[in-house]
Amino acid sequence: MDTEKDEDWEKEYYELMRIALLKWTKDCKDCQACRRKQSEDEEAERRAERRAKRREERKKIKENIRKQKKVWKLAQDRARAAKDKDRRYRKKMRASHRKKVQWRKKRYWLPMRIFHLLFWIRPMNMLIANVSQICDWSRLSNEIHVSKYRSKKKRKKRLLVNVCQMRRSPP
Repeated sequence: MDTEKDEDWEKEYYELMRIALLKWTKDCKDCQACRRKQSEDEEAERRAERRAKRREERKKIKENIRKQKKVWKLAQDRARAAKDKDRRYRKKMRASHRKKVQWRKKRYWLPMRIFHLLFWIRPMNMLIANVSQICDWSRLSNEIHVSKYRSKKKRKKRLLVNVCQMRRSPP
């Protein structure tokens, strides 16, 4: 508390002394305080001028960039229009479009087929026939659920049986 009071008192004292000096010396351009204050004011004015100059420069730069962008855009648009008009470019675009279409057809053929089977043919069949005709119950039999190795073995066995039967039968 005492130190704060001392600091306040000191500030007040210096302020009062400055005022007293200003009163006694009306034209006191020589005193140090006045010179300091004057130099601070001049510095502040210079800073403000510099800020204003920079602001103006920035505005000019932004305006120039905006104009340049417009010019670039127009040039790009003209180039694009010329390119679109060009016969060879149109030919290339048509060819690439055809390739894309073919690729899409190849890519989407299977999913579309599945979609078609599930959501078009099957409901139509259901409307027409009984459930037992639509659902192939034989697919749920044990043969499907055996491993590939076993099913391969079974196929070979069947093939051998068929071959043997062909040999036995008279020509």
